[in-house]
Amino acid sequence: MSGKRNHFEPPYLYGGEIDTHFHATKLAERGLETEEVLTAAFGSGLRACIDVGLAEDDIETRHTLLDDYPGVYFAHGLYPSNAARSDLRDAMDTLRSSYDRQRVCAVGEIGVDRQRDYGTSDQQRRLFAEQIELANELRLPVIVHNREAERDILDVLASHAPRRESVMHCYSGPAEMVSRFLDFGFSISFGGNVTFKNAAALRQALDLVPIDRLLLETDAPFLAPHPRRGRPNYPGLIGYTYRAVAEHRQLNPSELIATVTSNAKRVFGLEL
Repeated sequence: MSGKRNHFEPPYLYGGEIDTHFHATKLAERGLETEEVLTAAFGSGLRACIDVGLAEDDIETRHTLLDDYPGVYFAHGLYPSNAARSDLRDAMDTLRSSYDRQRVCAVGEIGVDRQRDYGTSDQQRRLFAEQIELANELRLPVIVHNREAERDILDVLASHAPRRESVMHCYSGPAEMVSRFLDFGFSISFGGNVTFKNAAALRQALDLVPIDRLLLETDAPFLAPHPRRGRPNYPGLIGYTYRAVAEHRQLNPSELIATVTSNAKRVFGLEL
């Protein structure tokens, strides 16, 4: 679908929501125009969103694209797919120099992915640990990617725990692991997949997250929420996830929005 223009769907927002995780440079790959969708989202009441990086090579592009949007914050990090790179030291040096830019609020997306062949487990774990230590040096939270790698993640955290409250991004792990991550001081973030009709197990995990440790995200352009599942996602659709979570947790949507906003401000140090 890369290069093919899609007419994006109208935003669905109550007003005041925060999207704590999206990927701006991936929107075009799903046929969306970044300026168009962000202008529509902010015009419909989106309060803030965090653009999360996957490598060091597009940091300049992302800031050029998004710096003029005061509601957009940034996270920079090396995704597990970078673990086996021969130029990893250069990538880390470039990454390290990026955190003095405006509105950078986290190190991420980092972690371990056992579903894909991203080098060896040891290579992924070393890269994950090194970036946690970088975040600790910078006094920033980390945004953690975990795909079928709960044991690897916990093993790294046992010796390289973040010093700041951090985020388990787009939670998809077993419900019984939620308490382990909470014990390490993480907030737990849920994406559009928590709205899917076949996501009962994921909603069981949602039930175990204290309201003051809950975050919500799109992971756009991926994981568009029900009823727009399978279509390109963007921050303006985060309202569907807020609606579904509010209904499931028996909260008023405005109460949930206020709570997630407070949580995001605390975790990421957002100045809203």
